[in-house]
Amino acid sequence: MTTSSIHDEDIQQTIKQWIKAHGEIFVNIHHPHSGSSGENYFFRSAAHVDALIASLSPKSVLIAYRQRQFPIRIALSPAHIPAILETITEGSWYGIVDLAPYPEVVIFYGSGNTHQELFQDIQDLMGGEYGIGIEPLEPSEYWNFENTNDIIVAQSLIEI
Repeated sequence: MTTSSIHDEDIQQTIKQWIKAHGEIFVNIHHPHSGSSGENYFFRSAAHVDALIASLSPKSVLIAYRQRQFPIRIALSPAHIPAILETITEGSWYGIVDLAPYPEVVIFYGSGNTHQELFQDIQDLMGGEYGIGIEPLEPSEYWNFENTNDIIVAQSLIEI
């Protein structure tokens, strides 16, 4: 099995349909020869998908998530702490992110996998508005991943 091409019209249309249906998708971009580094984005406009695809270097990998990621969207206050700790189970990797849309890169303000870390991150960020949730699971072998109804993995292939 090979990774789908991001230049495939069906892949692009599916991503755009997800944005239209859900108002937002979360996208992770991995760059080649970068030690798996990359950027994360929230897309709220299908028009921005074309701009991102045009900017990708060959062999970059795009992972798009249909379901809302970091679904707790609130201005942090002490009153929210019990509900957040109840939602994020002990031992689950969580992230606390800003919610700026593409072309802004998503900034992670906190992450960890214990309630102690989560509680401390919330205390440190009190008053700001953030997205909080379980970190999205990435396919461990994206080159051997079959796209699903919830995740698309596609690569920017060299066009001949």
